Amino acid sequence: MLYQILKETTKRLPEKVAAVYDNREYTYKELLNLTDRMADSLYNLGLKQGDRLAFYLFNCPEIIVSYFACFKIGVTVIPVNYRLKEDEAHYIIDHSQPTVLISQKSLFSQIADNMRILPSVEHCFLIDSEGEFADTTPFENLLNPAESPRDFVEIPGSTDAAVLYTSGTTGKPKGAVLAHDQMMIHTVNHCKLVEYKSDDKTLVCLALSNNFAFSHQMLSALYAGATLEINAAFDPDEVLEKIEKSGVTMLYMMPVMFHALNKQAGRKNHPISNRLRLAIVAGDTTPYVVLDNFRKIFGLEMCEGIGMTETQIYTLNPLGEGKKRGSVGMSVGYTEVAIQDDRGNPSPVGEIGEIAVKGEIVMRSYLNNPKVTAESFRNGWFLTGDLGYFDDEGYLWFRGRRKQLILHDGSNISPQEVEEVFYHHPAVFEVGVIGAPDKFEGEMVHAFVALKPDAEPVSEAELLDFAREHLADYKLPESITFIDELPKGATGKIDRKLLRKYDKS
Repeated sequence: MLYQILKETTKRLPEKVAAVYDNREYTYKELLNLTDRMADSLYNLGLKQGDRLAFYLFNCPEIIVSYFACFKIGVTVIPVNYRLKEDEAHYIIDHSQPTVLISQKSLFSQIADNMRILPSVEHCFLIDSEGEFADTTPFENLLNPAESPRDFVEIPGSTDAAVLYTSGTTGKPKGAVLAHDQMMIHTVNHCKLVEYKSDDKTLVCLALSNNFAFSHQMLSALYAGATLEINAAFDPDEVLEKIEKSGVTMLYMMPVMFHALNKQAGRKNHPISNRLRLAIVAGDTTPYVVLDNFRKIFGLEMCEGIGMTETQIYTLNPLGEGKKRGSVGMSVGYTEVAIQDDRGNPSPVGEIGEIAVKGEIVMRSYLNNPKVTAESFRNGWFLTGDLGYFDDEGYLWFRGRRKQLILHDGSNISPQEVEEVFYHHPAVFEVGVIGAPDKFEGEMVHAFVALKPDAEPVSEAELLDFAREHLADYKLPESITFIDELPKGATGKIDRKLLRKYDKS
């Protein structure tokens, strides 16, 4: 079903550039040709509907070809984020049991010694193979023309298209199972929502294993006949160069990425020329200083939204007039969103509760995890684990993860609220706030701060005095740890699990 996205756009725009990578252009016709060749090769290996193929790659055109070749024959894709290390990547491959693995030398070297304990993997292909690893085959072999190309039966919409693993911020990563029909519904509606056009160029710098890049960029751009400008990974200098020189019109990034981009642009002593028309930020709370700096530098208001691996973006600020800074917007229209109390009752306007989502694009299950799947749904609503409230105009305000709230002396404290204050200090580049266990107070607020390299020296006492002007005493951090850089998870978010480990060490 999803294969039809590439096939139908190729019929309309065969010579249009579909993707650009490392200064090499790929037309829609070329991508479709490579996709069909790979689909034939996978079939000849014995893969069939319901089998699984994993890739562990930096962003590259081979990922697009792999996705659509699998979509054509009904093989389920297991994308593994290139930011994951050996144990993390091994866990996902072992948990999902793919028959085929596609990787590259720099990443495969991390898991090569463990391949013998990943018995489900029968075939391993490397995109840059020079024969260094035993029992691997060059990826290009999958792209050889078939002697007799096959015609495949259309895949039913209920077929599993991909299993996207969560970032594992509250435990082991969970595999969200997404079907063809769900992703098609989302793609069509998202293109309408953001007015994707064939002359758009969207810059892909999040991993294509991430739902943001996979569905909101890859699937949607190809459906619209737009162009994907692909970066192997996020690099703020490279992103800025593409914005200035490549005619990029759309950005989809996490707050921490926009923050780094602003910092890089601020080092330039000239105005930043650009053709940007849309910059969507989601994945975490966006500090006001990031919103303000982006507008000053690029002349464009960022569009805040919220979503999850399991749900896609479910609220978004309006593209034109009507944005509310700090909110994550209103329901996208093709998904229901509610604020519920602990019993599943609707919470009144202005009252914080758990965000619940319902709709055809919500994942149907977690792979091999029926218990957690059952616990994640209540009366047809998916429970996000996120906290927020609706205002009287229908805008959603995100107030953090339920499991990240700090319980101090009977009061709930949002880490994001404390972090927002510190971001306004001119010496602070990044901040992460956690709750440190305390036998008398429950938890004490503790902050980790990374300072700007060129900032004037600032002490813990000075930062606390600054925060004291803006925070109630009970929300004030008990202490501050200065570190060079805050740890990030696979999606680029600040990793609070690692911060807690630092706090104990």
